[in-house]
Amino acid sequence: MSGASKEVLSKRKIMPLVSRAFAPGKAREIIEAIEDPEEREMAWAEYCQYTGRAEEAVLRAKPFLTHDDLNLRFSAYIVCFISGLATGDADGARQALLDLESIEKEEHVPVSGAYCANVIKIMLFLKETEFSVDEKIPDALPEGARFFVCYFLALREFLRDEYEKVVGMAQAALMMGGSDYPIAAIYLHLISAASMVRIKKIQEAERHFQLAWEITEADRLIAPFGMQYIMLAGLNKKSIKKNNPEEYRAISRYADEFIPAWIAAHNGLVDWHEDHGLTKTEHIAAMLFRKGLSAREIASCMSISVNTVKRHIAASNQKMSTKSREEFPKNIIR
Repeated sequence: MSGASKEVLSKRKIMPLVSRAFAPGKAREIIEAIEDPEEREMAWAEYCQYTGRAEEAVLRAKPFLTHDDLNLRFSAYIVCFISGLATGDADGARQALLDLESIEKEEHVPVSGAYCANVIKIMLFLKETEFSVDEKIPDALPEGARFFVCYFLALREFLRDEYEKVVGMAQAALMMGGSDYPIAAIYLHLISAASMVRIKKIQEAERHFQLAWEITEADRLIAPFGMQYIMLAGLNKKSIKKNNPEEYRAISRYADEFIPAWIAAHNGLVDWHEDHGLTKTEHIAAMLFRKGLSAREIASCMSISVNTVKRHIAASNQKMSTKSREEFPKNIIR
């Protein structure tokens, strides 16, 4: 791989699929149109990642982890981190972050290196994370990647409970052209949906969720829904399960692998822990309960009965040794 010319290397895009605009349903077509064979292969790795084929994504991306082209290498780290979690590899995910941080300290490393390291930190809910080159990052990336980083900047505000700000950031990005880049648009709509739930604007949350799903369906880009299963607070079940049961099961299976590995990777890097031994459903109910939603509001979000919500809250209290909403850990998955 290292034999490619510097001219070719300099033209390659970081995250080549994320960075490209394409109409929903045309992901495979846009990948096939990429002339550079190695950039095309990285785009296929991304495609496997976002369609939930995590093991194949890792296999395709791993050879690029030692590539001379840093944009391909950084892209591979992102794919291996996300898809590694989806295969249950928490240790590998932590190592990806450590490797990126090591590369970032080297001289002449492009700004995309800092971008990738910070993306992983925010994705792991390392709340203290700051983009060290906040204003410069968007200008240094391809347009699609710039809109993708808008999602992570919004997620950073989400971790600070700045939900109105999150919605404003996401909607501004979509209006400025983010909607032309399907992968970025999916994430921007989903972070809007998650924020709307927390400020009790459930209909708006459902609208953004549906917009994300309409983009997703055409190419089956289901991974974002599995990655954010708990953050989405029951919208997966409410909006997808009835009409798309197979896709819902695929998303749920993805979440079953991703969430425990994410928790393990997160807990290995911080002093405060996310794992409270809760099931996915208990975690969602507990999270919404801590955010101030009533049992009836939670039931509406999750498409379950009020009594079922109460059972989940009681089970969560027992597992976390808490007695009231105020005692729930502040860092329960947001």
